[in-house]
Amino acid sequence: MLSEYHKLLIQWRSNAPESADEIPDKHFVESINTLDYCEYIFDSFLNGNKDERLHMKREVECFEQRIYAYRRECITCVAGGKGKDKRTAVL
Repeated sequence: MLSEYHKLLIQWRSNAPESADEIPDKHFVESINTLDYCEYIFDSFLNGNKDERLHMKREVECFEQRIYAYRRECITCVAGGKGKDKRTAVL
């Protein structure tokens, strides 16, 4: 799950606004705010001891919930008649 969320965050970086006047996409903002922390959690899982991994488990569960929410958002977008967009590729 952590790897999947990390990939999403990197993908969302491509949603950067094209001008300073454009309102940034919410996924782009999430990527800016979360990518470094996600990488920290990734390193902790790879290099940490058992206690550190157990402590980080809650964080990974939060990331997992975020992935599920994003998937529901994608399904709602497609089912709501807004058409197919690039986010549906995650499904």
